[in-house]
Amino acid sequence: MAFKLREIFKALADAEVEYVVVGGLAVIMHGHLRATRDLDLVIGLQPDNCARAMDALSGIGLRPRLPVTLADAVIKELDGIRIPVASIRHLIVLKQAAGRPRDMDDIEALREIAAETGQEIQ
Repeated sequence: MAFKLREIFKALADAEVEYVVVGGLAVIMHGHLRATRDLDLVIGLQPDNCARAMDALSGIGLRPRLPVTLADAVIKELDGIRIPVASIRHLIVLKQAAGRPRDMDDIEALREIAAETGQEIQ
């Protein structure tokens, strides 16, 4: 990995951030050696905890980000309720990164929907 895990975990611990490691690194930490390109964390959603996490990670030179932001969303409606949903373009990017067989099926379906509805996904 291009990032320093010890430095990340120390910064989070020093800031008393509540978090859980998930994804590939969690699998590795349980004893299954495999490659991973990133670090996936679930951060506790309390506002002060989120702020501490962002400050801690920014403080060691990282640019923490959420996989999807409101800027990546389109609005869908369900029974008159406006719901922000990741755009087809962004869903394809996320699913390509995951690369599982189910994700590949979803990508194909999303591309068909985009073509049928005239949506630009590039």
